Amino acid sequence: MAGAFQWGHLDQGNIVADMATAVAVYANPRDEIVIRRQGGFDAEDDVVVVPLKVAEALLRRMENLIREIRAETALS
Repeated sequence: MAGAFQWGHLDQGNIVADMATAVAVYANPRDEIVIRRQGGFDAEDDVVVVPLKVAEALLRRMENLIREIRAETALS
């Protein structure tokens, strides 16, 4: 097994434990909604800032996607 290690080239059967990533949702001082995913090891956190005026539309879209995914999963 020579060469540099690359996660992307592993067969999924070789991975014995998935890394759990923490996700936080909170309001910032400007009353925007922040969705933050913890970065792994030396990586920066991923951050999405959602202005309040579009937050409800985002929530509705996410709820619709959840229903669609659940319906598709139930069919398979």
